[in-house]
Amino acid sequence: GGDEALRVVLESVLSEEAFLYRLKEIYNDIFLTDRYLSGNQAANLLNAELFPNRMFYNDLDPEVDDPAWVEAAQDYTNRSIAREPLDLIAHVVREGRPFHEILTADYMLVNPFSAISYGFDDVAFVDSLDPTEFKEVQLDTPHAGLLSSVMFLRRFPSTNTNRNRHRAYVFYKKFLGMDILEFDEQDVDPTAISGFNPTMFNAGCASCHDILDPVAGAFQNRSNSGVYRLTDWYVGMQHPGIEDNLLPMEETHRALPWLAEQVAMDERFALQAVRTLYKGLTGQEPLRVPEADLSSEAFAAAMLAFSKQDETFRAIKDHFVADDYNLKSLITELILSPYFRALALDEEVSPELEVAHTQTGSARLLTPEMLHRKMEATLNFPWVHFNNQRSKILSRSDFLYFYGGINSNTITKRMTEPNGIIASVSTRMANEMACSLTAFDFTR
Repeated sequence: GGDEALRVVLESVLSEEAFLYRLKEIYNDIFLTDRYLSGNQAANLLNAELFPNRMFYNDLDPEVDDPAWVEAAQDYTNRSIAREPLDLIAHVVREGRPFHEILTADYMLVNPFSAISYGFDDVAFVDSLDPTEFKEVQLDTPHAGLLSSVMFLRRFPSTNTNRNRHRAYVFYKKFLGMDILEFDEQDVDPTAISGFNPTMFNAGCASCHDILDPVAGAFQNRSNSGVYRLTDWYVGMQHPGIEDNLLPMEETHRALPWLAEQVAMDERFALQAVRTLYKGLTGQEPLRVPEADLSSEAFAAAMLAFSKQDETFRAIKDHFVADDYNLKSLITELILSPYFRALALDEEVSPELEVAHTQTGSARLLTPEMLHRKMEATLNFPWVHFNNQRSKILSRSDFLYFYGGINSNTITKRMTEPNGIIASVSTRMANEMACSLTAFDFTR
């Protein structure tokens, strides 16, 4: 049936929970909130005075309370709190809502476990043991989706001297695709900085701070630990806002929701979503504008490759926006593009076009998580220790890091190219899986 039939198939595939699970993996590589998955790390980040029930599971008694509930609460509560930003992304996509709701959502998403930790004891759930059942709850403070999430704010913290500038930098980079640190690659000489308030009045500093500091001011209602507060913004800093849009005084109590509303329809937000999902699907970084110091021939070739990819991305972005920011539509267009589907170029293609498609095609090194699922799906069981069924490829004490995995904390960049160690892990996996599988086949 051609491309139209493939669209129908993709619509079905993108409605499966497995797709949403993979989507959360892709966005964790961006936000790195899985850093807090283990132990009580996420629950500990909640303010004890505001959330006295944050670790309610410590007070449960298996001899008094339902043992199934006690075990589930201990297993799922911290994970549910840690993954709140990622679950919001999946929720917005699952419900078919405009993707910019990940920023503009005035609600928090809770399941039966996180609801108790956050103090929403009166929320009714169909299955109190199901961590995948979510409800939207309204807070008594202004909320702005991911931007107000305690996990997001703690993962990208601030200090009294930083004054939310780090959060503003992350906001630009993660949501609008702008790396402010790349605006001026020359090192700042601190001995050359003089005068009062150089972030505003010294040209070497203000070139970046004029962009960064207004957005930092839009985070003014969030403390270093992510707690909502009402405070006067620092004297001697830029007026809160974003670019030419200044935060109205009457909106200071809801500065983050106001910021989210300003960027929700910004084409840079939509284009950054295309780039993020392109990397998630292909494993490749989007091309960048080439360096000007390349030779003229190399620069022309690199510029052609960038221009062709940027042209494709912008066409997908326009389709995404026209379809009311439906992320499934964006992913469908990426999958149908040559950057995902192509196997090879026509033999008669011009040398210029061949250069333009250096990143065409989706061959990639699978992540440990993807390889684990692929083995289970195709072979019926993954690569595990038979004594305790612990996955070897996902275990930090086995091969997760050797195969290019991350822990969202000290290791945040995935390997995208195979090396000698990865090849050795693959060989060992192949030997052990072949031995196990043939033995299992003989039992049948």
